[in-house]
Formats: sequence, structure tokens, C-alpha cells
Amino acid sequence: KPDYSISPEVIVKRNNSFFNKFLIGSLVFFVVSICIAVFIFFGGVNMISSNNLTIDVVAPTSISSGEELSIGLSIVNGNRTDLEGATLFITYPEGAEKVGEGGEVINHEEINLGVVPKGESAQHGVRAALFGEKDSIKSFVFRIEYKVKGSNATFSKEKTYDVIIGSSPILLEVKYPKEVNS
Repeated sequence: KPDYSISPEVIVKRNNSFFNKFLIGSLVFFVVSICIAVFIFFGGVNMISSNNLTIDVVAPTSISSGEELSIGLSIVNGNRTDLEGATLFITYPEGAEKVGEGGEVINHEEINLGVVPKGESAQHGVRAALFGEKDSIKSFVFRIEYKVKGSNATFSKEKTYDVIIGSSPILLEVKYPKEVNS
């Protein structure tokens, strides 16, 4: 009669072989997963990023108080998808007066840019008169908010632009003594 029983040493070898194969397979899967994650993260496969959106400002860095300041804005979409519902928010500095529409004093403005196609840009112009004392710095804040197709998340990008008041129409200098006797 043949002996069909399996010795315990053979069972241990078979189990060891299965666990070795499982361990090697798991390590290969882990390494491939890490490689794919690094490629997606650093390779630019992420389609939407505010880093791919550029707000270019074309304007002088210095202006006289009361003069008209003309600012050209260019919003460049470097993403791989269209920006939908793009809205430009402008926060004006204190002492800014909008030119061309009754000269009202304004603080904020909201401009609907609509859709900005991928790889293209949207243009907008701003005209304002700035008032302030000499050597004061006036800061404009430009913020764009947008959505992308298939997402309800709102993305935004902000840029601050500083303008120096180089001169004022009236300079008032007062000289007085440091101490006064009664």
C-alpha cells in the first residue's frame, strides 16, 4: 500500500511559499501605487489649481493725488478646463473715486466675466482717481472667484496691487515751537 500522508515539513514549506508570494505581491502593489501617486501629484495631472490662474496688472506704480489712474487687468486661465461663472471682485483703497460714472466714491466692485476658456484670457479695465497725502500707499485688491464643470466647489485667487501717491496738489507744512510757556 502506498502512503499518501503528507509530512508536517511539506505543509510548512507550502504555507511559507504562499506567504512569500503574497508578501512580494503586496510590496509590488505598494511600490506601483506610490509611483502613480507621485506622478499624479507632481506630474501636473491635477486639472484645477489656482496656481494655474494668473492675474496680470498693468498700471503705473506712482501717481499724483487727484489724477486718473487707469489699470488694465488680464486674467489668464492656464488650467486644463474652462472657468465657469468667473467673477472679478475689486476692493478699492480709501480715497478712490470711480471715473466716468458720476464720480462716486466706491469701496467694492463686482464684475461678471462669464466663462474663461482654457488657455485664454479675460480683459478688464479700471479707471479711478486717487486722493491722498504725498508718499502714502494705496492698495487695490483683485480677487477672482470661479467654478469648473462637474464641481460645485468655488475656487479663488487674489492679488494686491500698490500705488504710491507721488505728490499732492497742496502741501501744508506747519512749524511751531516744541514748548510753550504760560
